[in-house]
Amino acid sequence: MDDKFAILHEISKNPNTSNRKLAKLTNKAVGTVNARIHELLDQDYIAFQRENARLFHYEITDKGQLYYSELLHIYTNQAIALVDDARANTRKVIHNKVDEGVRQFYLYGTQDALYRIAKMTLIEMSLEKDILYADIESLDEISGDRNHAVLIWESKNTGCSEYAANILL
Repeated sequence: MDDKFAILHEISKNPNTSNRKLAKLTNKAVGTVNARIHELLDQDYIAFQRENARLFHYEITDKGQLYYSELLHIYTNQAIALVDDARANTRKVIHNKVDEGVRQFYLYGTQDALYRIAKMTLIEMSLEKDILYADIESLDEISGDRNHAVLIWESKNTGCSEYAANILL
């Protein structure tokens, strides 16, 4: 994500802020934020009023709103394409495992956006196929049945089980 977009995004949510706070919210160095703020000011994408020594009231100008909306459109489309790819990969992995005779799937990993994609895909596919699924926090929760697959999406879990299937590969 572009530094200027990240800063504009945070300003759009909270116009009364400091550059230090913007740095923390965007995970950028304060010097980087200061430089990008100057660029945004020079390009007339933002204006500001100083509230006190450290706090500013930023305003995204009309020109800045147009720039921000163009970037938001690009990044949203890119994000949706990545979600579509993750869903397609997940479906492929599940289909391949079902073709191998697997009927029980376990979700193992952090309950993040990729977890939600995997779970949503399992829910959809359970309506089409005779499959079961469950969330697990530990591999010890897996029954002795060898006719299962452990769906993973984090590199730290690669190799966690001989039955692991990475949905991102």
